[in-house]
Amino acid sequence: MDDASSADRILRTHGPAVGELGGGVILYDDNAWRGMREEFFQNSDIALGLPSTGKSALGASSAIGRVWGTGIDPEDPGFGDMTGWRG
Repeated sequence: MDDASSADRILRTHGPAVGELGGGVILYDDNAWRGMREEFFQNSDIALGLPSTGKSALGASSAIGRVWGTGIDPEDPGFGDMTGWRG
């Protein structure tokens, strides 16, 4: 992808904004992109808790994020049902 500018911004950002920045990467290539992995490692609380999730499906709770996110607002009554996820 060779988008150093986006990479710098993503690495300096935390929380939901990381996903929004990831969506703006120039020449986005899903096979090359490892943003979700980096987000976990940047947040030590998440990184430490991740092994306890086992084989559970994980998705960022974002109504607008559909690449790494669920595509559904976490306040939506159907959020807990993976079959309704749009991401």
